Formats: sequence, C-alpha cells, structure tokens
Amino acid sequence: MGMERKAALAVAFAAGLSPALLLFSGLALADAILPTLVLGLLVALHDLAERGSLPAGTAAGGLAAFAMAVHLRGTVILAVSVLIVVALLVSGRVPRRAGFAALGVAAAVAAVGTLLNGALSAELYPDGPRDLAGLLVTRLTSLEGQAWALSGAAGQLWYLIVGTWGLAGVGFGGVAVLLARRGVPPGRRVSAAALALVTLGVAYASSAALPDEHRVGNYAYGRYTACVAVAWTLIGLVTLVRARRLTVPRHALAAAALMAGTGGVAAAALLPRRRGRLPVVAAVLAVINIAFVVHLAPAPASAAGGDPFPVPAAGRVAVDLRVRWHVWVPLVHRVWWTELERFDGARRLPPAGVCTVIAPPTALPPAGWTVTDEGGARRGWTAWAGSGSGCA
Repeated sequence: MGMERKAALAVAFAAGLSPALLLFSGLALADAILPTLVLGLLVALHDLAERGSLPAGTAAGGLAAFAMAVHLRGTVILAVSVLIVVALLVSGRVPRRAGFAALGVAAAVAAVGTLLNGALSAELYPDGPRDLAGLLVTRLTSLEGQAWALSGAAGQLWYLIVGTWGLAGVGFGGVAVLLARRGVPPGRRVSAAALALVTLGVAYASSAALPDEHRVGNYAYGRYTACVAVAWTLIGLVTLVRARRLTVPRHALAAAALMAGTGGVAAAALLPRRRGRLPVVAAVLAVINIAFVVHLAPAPASAAGGDPFPVPAAGRVAVDLRVRWHVWVPLVHRVWWTELERFDGARRLPPAGVCTVIAPPTALPPAGWTVTDEGGARRGWTAWAGSGSGCA
C-alpha cells in the first residue's frame, strides 16, 4: 500500500480490532485463521507479481491450498490464486520458475489437505457428510437459482460493508479506481484483483450452495465474507487518507450512509495535512472498534439452564445413531478417556460393557438400564446409566 512502517503498524492495529475479526477469533472455527491466510496470500501475490521471487510463489501456492484444506471457501481462494498465477505465467510477467513453484506447491498441499480431510470426515461422519453438490448445480443452472445466488451474494456484500463501518464500501471504490487506472504497479493491481475476485467468488458460491434455512442469514450473512473484512478495512482506510478532501464525503456517503463509524473516520480524514490524518483516522477507528467489542463481550453464562450437552461418567460410552450430529459431535472431545461407540438403537441393544448410552428422548431403555434426568425433548437427547462391572 506504499505506507511507512510506523503508519502501517498503526493502521494494522486499528483494523485488527475489527469486530468481524475478533468475534470469530474466539471460536473454534476456520474463521479464526482464514483472515490471516488471506492477508498472507495477498502479500505473497503482490511480491510474486512485483518481484517474481521464488519464495513469494511458494508462499502463495501453499497459503491458497492450505485455505482450501481449512474450509470450502478456500476452494474459491485456491481457484483465484491459480487463475492469477497462470495469467502471470502466460503474460510472461513472472519467471517460469516462480510461477511453476506456486502451482506445484499448491497442488501438493491441496492433495495432502484433501487426504487429511477425507480421513477426518470418515471418523466424524461415518454415514457421510452432507452433500450440497446437487443443490449447487441446480442453483447454477436455473434462472430461479441464479436469482437466489445473486441476491444472497449482494446481501453478503452489504453485510461486509456494514460490518466494517462502511470502510469496505470505500475500499470497493478504491479498488475499482485502481484496476481501471493505467500505470499502476503490477503488485498492487494483482493483489487488488485477487481480493476482489475472492470476495465476489466467496459471496456468490456460498450463497448458491446453501439451502434455504428460513432465516435472515439467507439474505444478509456476514460470516463467509468475514475472512476478507480486515483486508477491505485496510484498503478503505488508505483510500480515505489518500483521497482529496472533496472526495472523502462522497466515498463515505456512497459506502454506507447510515454508518456512524464511517462518518467518524471520514471526518478525521478531512484534516488538512495528509501526514497528520493517518494517526487520527487509525485512532478513531480503534475507539469505535473497542467500544463495539466491549459491548459485544459475552456475559458469564447462567447456571440456570445447565449443560445442554451430555456429560458421561467414566467408562465406555455409546451413542444411538438416531441422536443428531450436533449432540454427539461435541462428545468426541468430551469423552477423552475412551473411543465413542455408535449403534443402531432401533434394531439392537447397546453394546455389552457400555456404562453410558446417549439416546433419543423418546427411546425406552432395555432391561438393566436406568434413565437419568439429563437432557430432554427440547435438547434432543437423554442418557441411560448401566450397572455393569467397571461402571460408576
């Protein structure tokens, strides 16, 4: 972005406080690491296009393929990266050694990630994971499906703008101008194009593949594009700081007229000296983000509701196949002392030697088993306690 180190550090800290980043960083989700992978990939693609260095190509290929192994959104990231590297090779803008290194590393890491995910999937979902490929094909090949996908993608982009206090919208305008302008250094052009393609691709593909869950998230959802939120926040900040004074209000109003955060940042960007703008802009954004995070901080969980998931006692544990995945999957790490056993309770008895059975709330226990007071119809499970040897 052509910034001094101290200025870049200040802006990075302010953008790093973004709610889109902090919210998911506290959860055990792929969203906690995807923003870092995206930022690293953009830097690697910039250096690959600017200098044609072998380390940059290797890093770009590895980061893109690792993103694919982390989440399905990474498939879009990998596809965009491969497309850009191939375009750079065909146009002769990068050395063949660096370009082919990027493609080779991407292929190797993607293959390893696919094998690892296949092994994990077989253990976590013995009946097979949910397949959305059929729905995706239907959406892509029908007029109604295209309307659904495009409207959902537009909703995700709207949410991205709102979730960054309008700065992503400012960044959209800045990137559009950069891509249309002549004489832009190749590194900036390539990284900007990569970010734009990844954002549009993730928003469109995720909307096309998701079923109708009858919730507002089908029309305006922020999780899937959260991985690019920090990058767009940074671009929006730089665009505001570098813009002429008369264009700053236009950027802010065009991005999000209702965003008070954008108004505060834009007002700071109106300072007369460009060098003096950046610290103030970063400080205003940091204050806004911190205030939101303080408000967002979760309160201590109430003990009145109890634990919504089973807490089996020592000994072997079996789960009826009729129990839904969102109940038994957490048990995989809760039951650390033994392997979780699964059985078809509609056709056979619990395995011999098992001490605890997690079953549907409507199922009746066989002789020798006692229903505990845990779970219930609202939670979708109940527990049976056995009395065999080795059971508490």
